Amino acid sequence: WFMTKLRLAMKGKSIFALEDLHQDPQFLAAPRDEQAVFFDQGIRAMVIMPLVQDQELIGFIGFDSLRVRTWPSQLAQVFQESAQQLASVIASLAKEHRLMLAMQTDALTGLFNRYYLKQHLPNLWAEAQQGSQSLAFVMLDLDHFKQINDQHGHLLGDQVLRQVGSMIAGHLRQQDLAVRYGGEEFLLILLAVDLDISRKVIQRLLDAIAGQRFQLEDAQELQVQASAGIAGSLEAEEISDPWYWIDLADQRLYQAKQQGRNRVITA
Repeated sequence: WFMTKLRLAMKGKSIFALEDLHQDPQFLAAPRDEQAVFFDQGIRAMVIMPLVQDQELIGFIGFDSLRVRTWPSQLAQVFQESAQQLASVIASLAKEHRLMLAMQTDALTGLFNRYYLKQHLPNLWAEAQQGSQSLAFVMLDLDHFKQINDQHGHLLGDQVLRQVGSMIAGHLRQQDLAVRYGGEEFLLILLAVDLDISRKVIQRLLDAIAGQRFQLEDAQELQVQASAGIAGSLEAEEISDPWYWIDLADQRLYQAKQQGRNRVITA
């Protein structure tokens, strides 16, 4: 019953007012469990107003009354004006949120970008230090990625990056952090795991990347591989700079490349 009324109000983008629930035939015909929601709270009357901004419906706001009451036109006008002001505020906040998200997110992969990392890494490090939690810093890079762009074009290269970004997100937990660090390089920060566990997680990720196939125009398939270096904050607890560990992970990534690629180096 309520959802039907709400959809009608939102569809018509107009105020819906009900003076007495107990006199509304549709309400009295509604399921008893739905009636109980209103009866238990003593609700007798209500008014619902859709929130509309630039001809787009963005939500609704409603008021209840514990007694039977009419909703005079003057009060309805006040409600309407309040709804318009609220819709404007919500739309402005939503736009600000979208802009902030765009600033912090890599458009191609959907992962966070370096701007987000610089803004949030100090807090992430401080919280881990206060909670005596270890952090595993992982630098991951796609092997021979320049050849993919040179031989097959940037469209396929972008497809590879998007898919790898999705695979990275799928292999991490919600509390972990994944950043597109630059080009085909990614930084992952795993919370509360040691080097052994993080190595296993990243090895599974590299295996998944190597197992993915990308279709070429000539019906052939392209295989992509990746290398990774890992550094753990518990290797030297006296070091208090998280960028040190990122740099160390990058050095180990270089070692993985030197040792043949498609592998993980932790020390």
